[in-house]
Amino acid sequence: MIKVESVSKKYGDTIALQDVSFSLKPGIIYGFLGPNGAGKTTAMRIMTGYLYADSGTVSYEGKDLLENKIDISSKIGYLPENNPLYDNMRVDEFLLMINNVKNSDKDDLKKLAVECGLTSVLKKEINELSKGYKQRVGLAKALIGSPEYLILDEPSTGLDPNQKSEILELIKNVGKEKTVLFSSHVLSEVESIADELIIINKGEIVASGKASEISKKHIKGTRIIVESDANLNSFREKLVGNKSIMSIELSSKSKTFNTYEVISTDPETASIDIYKTAVKSKWILRRLNTESNNLENLFKQLTK
Repeated sequence: MIKVESVSKKYGDTIALQDVSFSLKPGIIYGFLGPNGAGKTTAMRIMTGYLYADSGTVSYEGKDLLENKIDISSKIGYLPENNPLYDNMRVDEFLLMINNVKNSDKDDLKKLAVECGLTSVLKKEINELSKGYKQRVGLAKALIGSPEYLILDEPSTGLDPNQKSEILELIKNVGKEKTVLFSSHVLSEVESIADELIIINKGEIVASGKASEISKKHIKGTRIIVESDANLNSFREKLVGNKSIMSIELSSKSKTFNTYEVISTDPETASIDIYKTAVKSKWILRRLNTESNNLENLFKQLTK
């Protein structure tokens, strides 16, 4: 098990992480979600020992990372966001070098090349590869030595749809025996392979657990999006007493139309009432639709 406990990090006056705590259990794939600048990369760098926290601890199987860095580092496979590679080396030479550094079995390299889809480019120099293939080399590097823990920062970056599918399937298979934490901006990728989620926003963990559990805990109703020429005071005054409506917020406005987010316990009834009120009040409705409580909408609500 990996434990991140009360970790904080600042860059000058900017708070990157604020008292962040979470734990990762073996054999589970965790999707690490958050908007740009939320603190995902900083957290991953601290978890792999590439960056020091200002306070807090990271431990693997009860052993402090900083006190046992060499031993623990050999058990971590890490694919950083910028994926540093030696561009003037051939792919096979690079992987062999990493293999020697990790003192791993050379026979595993052939299997790894197949799994990561690198057999056709093994004799090419890395600088000749597309971004997608470079990402595959980075993932192969992380997998050398059969690490117990995989920490992957945007592993599907630069891959075409077919390559993404193959890499995600590889991560899914690897996750059956390892602890995997991977970040992504593509929510559909996270939905397809993650067992549990960790959602971070502005340096703080805002939710963690299975998507269904997070939805149940954090989403109290269904969101209805309304675009109308009704002004805010009138819209609220005529709808706020509706028992199926929990809240009304103005999300954006223009010269002619306002966009409202209505949270409802009974979206079908609320939508009918909004329509009837619009007709009676002679409002123009340009949009009236209910958004399902899927991962995308869950993410939006938790990272506002």
